[in-house]
Amino acid sequence: MSYRWKSGAWVVAVLGLLHGTWAGAQSGPVAPGQAPAAWIAYAERVSQQFQSTLAGESEPAQRFRDYVGRVADARSATSDAARDGAASGDRSAPVDLPGFRVKVWFDNSGVVTRIETNDVEDAQAFGDLRAALLGRHVGARPPRGMKQPLIVRLATGAGL
Repeated sequence: MSYRWKSGAWVVAVLGLLHGTWAGAQSGPVAPGQAPAAWIAYAERVSQQFQSTLAGESEPAQRFRDYVGRVADARSATSDAARDGAASGDRSAPVDLPGFRVKVWFDNSGVVTRIETNDVEDAQAFGDLRAALLGRHVGARPPRGMKQPLIVRLATGAGL
């Protein structure tokens, strides 16, 4: 089974807001249900911007989607092999599509200034993700007092 990219199929979910410093010290997460409404609204804005950016036609976004497709194909092949070796032979189980947890920081004007992830293992793919997202203005400045980084999960389709 081969994964095929569908335009606009990105899903970006906000996992949480952390409070910390630019140096990375963190004193604990703020769950979305505990965050002020302005923080949630900002996180939704970021989600929409990232969806649009990653579904776009820029070369970095296209290469990142290709990487995601290769990861999905590899997972599919592993899944198929495991099912072939299983006694039940159940081929209806869904493939675990790739998802990537990304920490994102913004400057005072709403420009993405830093991203971190341990989930993208390919250096070129991480570079493409950085190229697609860094410097991107999300359309508004962060709400006063919003803790950073914002943690989002990037996934394809129903892969959340």
